[in-house]
Amino acid sequence: MVVLFHLPIYLNYRLTEEYFNYTYLVLIVNLVVAPLLISSFLKRKGWIKSFEMHEAKERIVPYFIISLFYFFTYYLLYQINFPAFYLAIFRAAIISLLLLFVFATLNQKISAHLCGLGGICGMLIVVALKFSIDTTFLIIVALVVSGAVASARYALNAHNFGQLLFGFLIGLLCQFSSLF
Repeated sequence: MVVLFHLPIYLNYRLTEEYFNYTYLVLIVNLVVAPLLISSFLKRKGWIKSFEMHEAKERIVPYFIISLFYFFTYYLLYQINFPAFYLAIFRAAIISLLLLFVFATLNQKISAHLCGLGGICGMLIVVALKFSIDTTFLIIVALVVSGAVASARYALNAHNFGQLLFGFLIGLLCQFSSLF
């Protein structure tokens, strides 16, 4: 969302500074602070062994709880008449997270890092297509970062190639779905 707010999209010019501040506060509290606190709590209680959550089974409860925060955030943004295009992008992120949750329940460990990065790439492509904005440089940066993160995750044996690719594709394709 931060990237979206800084692109020259007509939607951004209609929103006030207070609107942006409220949105940033909601996003930071619900999508950064709350998940960190929940993860810390789950680790302290022994539900997860580490923040890396090496086992797919460890990801089920955190994904479920974080999904609830995403739904709550969506509700709050909807209540303040958040632009429909931004809500569609956010819905796509929720769908990505729910797919990660489903795969975790099936004991499949898909890369959440690459899912998020694929989502960013997809969002930038969708913005370029929908608003005729040149996001080529940002897409290249996102792809380079995706490659670096994928290489690091692979080198650390955190994921195999298929888990990395599938994560990226989930994020990318979910964002493409927001176009329709």
